[in-house]
Amino acid sequence: MKRTGKIIKELREKAGESQEQLAVAIEAPNRETIARWENGSRDLKREYIIALASHFNVSTDYLLGLSDVQSVNEDIKIACKVTGLSEKAIEHLSDMQYCDFNMPSSYTRVKIIEQIVLSGHFRKLLNTLCTACLFAGAENLTNTTEYGVSSDGRTVNFNKLSKGDLLELYTQKASKEFNMIIDKITKEAVNNGNNRPKEE
Repeated sequence: MKRTGKIIKELREKAGESQEQLAVAIEAPNRETIARWENGSRDLKREYIIALASHFNVSTDYLLGLSDVQSVNEDIKIACKVTGLSEKAIEHLSDMQYCDFNMPSSYTRVKIIEQIVLSGHFRKLLNTLCTACLFAGAENLTNTTEYGVSSDGRTVNFNKLSKGDLLELYTQKASKEFNMIIDKITKEAVNNGNNRPKEE
């Protein structure tokens, strides 16, 4: 109940409501009831779980601490579960699928996003960024003397490079991989354009 209480308090404070205002809004007995829910000293009855979820427009699973996804939208909940992304990221991706200008269906944003995700370079880019983040957050570098870090497959000696040098190296590698993704997609777009039948 303590986790649920913390969630209720966070939602209430985010909504700018007092405990008394929340009690009135969901027809709870009084302010003290809300306070006891929030400090975890009183269990929530089913009707109040539903009332709170409805009032804050969140799922009951989120309210009970069973999910990190607030949304009541089933599609978003499934997308979050399948991808591991946050609902904010899913909503952002969903909004991005529509182009801002007139483009053939083969060049819609969702098609381009799909090409990026399916690109082998995208996996390499993610691995590079993960490693760069690991180095950025590490207080001490690993004792391993050699590691394949450069974009041309060379190995480097950690004892001869500072953390800043390693991050710079990974930044260069990430930039190269990102440019390879762009190059691949634009070349495919050019080929698709060249292969399109000309209007007579």
